[in-house]
Amino acid sequence: MSILKTFFTINTKISFAFDRLLPAAMSVYGTTDFHARLLPAHLQSNWKVYDIGGGKRPFIFPGMKKEMNIELIGIDIDESELKKAPKGNYDEIIVADMTAYRGAADGDMVISRSTLEHVRDTRGTIASMATCVKDGATLIVFAPCRNALFTRLNDWLPESIKRKLLKALYGDQADVMGFEAFYDRCTPSQMRENIKDANLEIEEETIYWMSNYFAYFFPAHIVWRVYQILVRMLGMNNLCEGFAYVIKK
Repeated sequence: MSILKTFFTINTKISFAFDRLLPAAMSVYGTTDFHARLLPAHLQSNWKVYDIGGGKRPFIFPGMKKEMNIELIGIDIDESELKKAPKGNYDEIIVADMTAYRGAADGDMVISRSTLEHVRDTRGTIASMATCVKDGATLIVFAPCRNALFTRLNDWLPESIKRKLLKALYGDQADVMGFEAFYDRCTPSQMRENIKDANLEIEEETIYWMSNYFAYFFPAHIVWRVYQILVRMLGMNNLCEGFAYVIKK
């Protein structure tokens, strides 16, 4: 094990040990909650589901797709990403810019995880997602918050430095990370407005306070956590790490 990797490992262990002192709700990852709780709670068998931005890694895993007999339609702006998905994961692929796409209103669910931060117009994208599904259908979306400290760093750091950091921290996994992010209207309050403007109804809102970007250097992680504790106590949800909405059309 390299010295750098050992340093990161030790710091991460200390950071996560500190996290055990915090309320359990502050240790829930939004991406994990999306797959472990939100999808299983709302997805039903024999549904037609539109996966927005899943690309090479559809958000409904093959085992769940097969077991529940899900018809999965993948929509992404990048055709090459869709074509990298394992054969059979998508029943159909659609190459489209979701900021202006108009669907067939024949789906039972739309899912979107960590995609909204990459579009230039979240208001238009939410409205477009709604055109994919029938009246009464469900949309589940998760996105990081534009005011989280890690998203601010993403804006400030030069691309070359970001790539090197991702490679050092995540190894080969960094090759599937780092798509350009805009964070347009990507806070809980702004997303609620986007949903309302599309004449949709919020069924459930979840605010997340967990990410691991600072865990690799525990002094920064602890300072960040103290900051989070304070803003969370003050109800400043627009400074969260991320959020998810379950929406009804």
